[in-house]
Amino acid sequence: MIKVDEISTLSLILGGGSSLNGTINPDSQSGEAAVTLEEGSTWILTGDAYLTGFEGDVGSITANGYHVYVNGTAIN
Repeated sequence: MIKVDEISTLSLILGGGSSLNGTINPDSQSGEAAVTLEEGSTWILTGDAYLTGFEGDVGSITANGYHVYVNGTAIN
């Protein structure tokens, strides 16, 4: 789990076939958090994720019943 508070910023790029097993800002923290999911990389959610930006193929996200929210709107 990654938490980004109001004084922090996260710009996470998953590339090269990498995988993230977890979530980001599950409690809707107020820091800026953006994820880029490059081709061949995957994200396996373990809880709802709250982001301020997302780029990539949402089909590469294994939701497990959870959602990725970008600025309050679910993208998967």
